[in-house]
Amino acid sequence: MLINIMDPALRISAGHHLDIDRQVARELKRAGHDVHVYSHADIASDAREALLADAALTPLFRISPYFETPVQSPGSDALHAFANTAASIAHDLKRVRAADLWIWPTLFSTQHYACVLARPAVRNVGCIMVEPTYLNQAGHRLWRHTLAQARESGLRFELGVLEPVLRDEYLPLVSNDELIALPYPFDRIASANRKSQLRKVGFFGNQRDEKGAALLGTLIESLIQQNFEVVVHDSSGCSDGQSTNKLKLVLKYIEDLPAEIARCDLVVIPYRLEDYKYKGSGIVWTALANGVPVVAPAASAPGKLVRELRAGKLFNAFSAPCVLQAVLDAKADYPALADAAWTVSTGWMASHGVRKFVEALLEGSPH
Repeated sequence: MLINIMDPALRISAGHHLDIDRQVARELKRAGHDVHVYSHADIASDAREALLADAALTPLFRISPYFETPVQSPGSDALHAFANTAASIAHDLKRVRAADLWIWPTLFSTQHYACVLARPAVRNVGCIMVEPTYLNQAGHRLWRHTLAQARESGLRFELGVLEPVLRDEYLPLVSNDELIALPYPFDRIASANRKSQLRKVGFFGNQRDEKGAALLGTLIESLIQQNFEVVVHDSSGCSDGQSTNKLKLVLKYIEDLPAEIARCDLVVIPYRLEDYKYKGSGIVWTALANGVPVVAPAASAPGKLVRELRAGKLFNAFSAPCVLQAVLDAKADYPALADAAWTVSTGWMASHGVRKFVEALLEGSPH
């Protein structure tokens, strides 16, 4: 098939967009499909070069969902701004090559409505990774509007979510339409190994405020004082510092991130609960896929997964002391946590992974 991967948010190497788009493109090509990726018009050179290693690329979209005009009112002004943004995206879609399928690995409501306006004669499938009100308090109303318009126009657009809590959020909005439960698109690697002792603690990803960047300095110092080895990765490249015999700094985007995570004995995500109540974490999925226990915020989507699998410890307050205590609790119970994480890892690829994710997107809903 001719397949287009659509991602207006693919602009920089930090974050999940580049990783997931590359993995999806790679798997589609492995399966024999012709793949073309459409990114933000101003994609950074390092992200462009990394993507081109796996697929053809056209920088296209002028509006990233993370930079849309924020509208807090649920009234007509929200719908007006929403329609204007979607119209801009729909205009960009006129430049997309003919294909058999459009895949939106990280779908937002404005992009869905852009397809309603553009009316492409092609099947669409999208993965929703955030709650309806993410960045827009009028989100429920806007999703209802675009889904109703899609049904009226006959647009072929199937939707999926990764987290059960997100499924609960969107089911009331999709009416009788199907909502696909998608596998987590992160793989177990060959070098994954069973853990036996907690020595090395890792922090990974794009280090920013919602991910607890302000807590890192205190946590690193405290963990080193407790005789842990620490790995800190920042895919944004904005952090600085020097590695020591107890601290390893990886301050750039790296392709072998799963291997770096798998070499740790514990992964810590000191995230703000309110920012991760509904959305999952690629860092957590990668850790669990590779048998690494996790410390996560309680009542968050990642925390609920960790608790369900009994593969880590949770903290209740966004503070360095609370996160540190969760690490110390993990050390005290480490044999049981390591066993649980290894059990998760050994069965991971039967239900999850990039291939399962792509297969689910290609199969779509059964109706």
